[in-house]
Amino acid sequence: MQTGSLTHSVSLDPPGTRTLWADRAGDWLVVLAQYAPGEGLGWHAHDLASFHLTLRGTSDERYWRFDRGKLAGTAQFYGSGVEHRTRFGPGGATVLHINKPTGEPLAGDAMVEPDPRPMLSIMREILTGDRASLVSIEGWCAELEASIVKRSPPHETEWPIWLDRVRQRLFDDPAEGLSVREIAEDEGLNPSHVARTFRERLGVTIGEYLRVRRLQIAADTLLTSKRAIASIATGAGFCDQSHFGRAFSAHYGSTPASLRRELGGVVL
Repeated sequence: MQTGSLTHSVSLDPPGTRTLWADRAGDWLVVLAQYAPGEGLGWHAHDLASFHLTLRGTSDERYWRFDRGKLAGTAQFYGSGVEHRTRFGPGGATVLHINKPTGEPLAGDAMVEPDPRPMLSIMREILTGDRASLVSIEGWCAELEASIVKRSPPHETEWPIWLDRVRQRLFDDPAEGLSVREIAEDEGLNPSHVARTFRERLGVTIGEYLRVRRLQIAADTLLTSKRAIASIATGAGFCDQSHFGRAFSAHYGSTPASLRRELGGVVL
C-alpha cells in the first residue's frame, strides 16, 4: 500500500486516532483510520454526510434513536447533521471513511444502509496503490453515492416510532426468526403496512434486512478469526456453505474465501 498524498495532513477525532491513508479522488476525500481501544466521541454531528466501512474491531454507537454495534465488514451511511455518539471496543477499530467536501453534496436518507461492494472495491484500490487507483476510487465513490440515492425514499415523511422498535429488534437478534405477521401483531399494526413502510424507509424488505444483518455478523467472524467458513455459515443461520457463499457474494461482491484473503489482515 503506497502512502496517500494527504496521509500526514488529515487528522480525525478522538485524540489517539492514526491516519493510515488519505487522499482526494475528484470531489471525494477517502481516509483509512485506526482508532485506539476504548476511545470515544460524545454527542456530535458532521456537516458533511459520509460513508464508513469497518474493517477491523468493533464500536458501539447511538445514532439518532438507534443503537448499533459496528462490526468488521459493516458499511454505514451517516446523514449530514444527524447526532450520534461512538465508543470503540477493547481492540480499537480500523475504519474506511468517505465523504464529499466539494461538488454536489451527498443526499440520502439518514437511516438507509449503503451497498458495501463499492467500499470494498475502494479498499482494494488502496491496497493496490498503483497510478490508476485514484481514478478507480473516484468511479467507485460515484457508484456508492448512487446506491444510497437509489435506496432512499422519494420524499421526506415522518419516521414512525414503531419502526424504531422493529428495526432495533431485528438488528439485535436477527436469528429470532420472526415473521412479518408476528412483528405486526406485536405492534398492533397491519402486516402489509409494516412490510411496506419498512421497505420504503429502509430501502430493503424485512427479509432482506435480516439476511444482510446475518451476513454482517458472518463477515466480522470471517475477517477477525480463522474459523472454518462452513462453521461460519451454520452460525449465521444458513442451511449450507453453498447457500451462504451465494448470499455473501451477492452482498459483498466477493466470495468468503476471497474477502478473507484480501482484507483479513488489514491491521496496519
